[in-house]
Order: sequence, then structure tokens, then C-alpha cells
Amino acid sequence: LLFGQEIPSSDEVIRVADYPLVLNEKLGVRTAALGVGRLHQIDATLIEIPPGGKLEPHQHLAEEIIYVVSGRGYTDMWVNSED
Repeated sequence: LLFGQEIPSSDEVIRVADYPLVLNEKLGVRTAALGVGRLHQIDATLIEIPPGGKLEPHQHLAEEIIYVVSGRGYTDMWVNSED
């Protein structure tokens, strides 16, 4: 732990079924924000991409982790070199 950082103890489980998928207009697919206000130091979003579908390119301000629950998927990452 970092100095001054306190992690609350909890046996709480976040159940994906408790967060229904709704259409995210910006991404054009159904998403669910998991554990909003309950997770510490992280945001988690479940994204449903239909078979043969894809997300339009988008940016993140921090790291991103991709976990494919079923099917196959991949990501492309690039660096904008307008310096």
C-alpha cells in the first residue's frame, strides 16, 4: 500500500447480471457500467459487440484492459505522432 492509502475491506461481489446492458449512443453498442461508485481506483464497462461488429476508434485517458468473454476479438493501438 502507498502511504496514506486505505483500502476498505469488503466481501461484496459485483454481479454482472445486476447491470443491464443499454444502448450507448456514443459507441453505438450496448454497454453496462459495472460497480459505478463502488469500485476503487478503476472503472469497468461491459461492452456487447454483435457478431461481425466493431467499435469505432476511440481514445482513453489511461490504461485499458480488454477481456473477451466469448467469441474472438482484438484491438489495435496507435500513437498519434503530431508532435
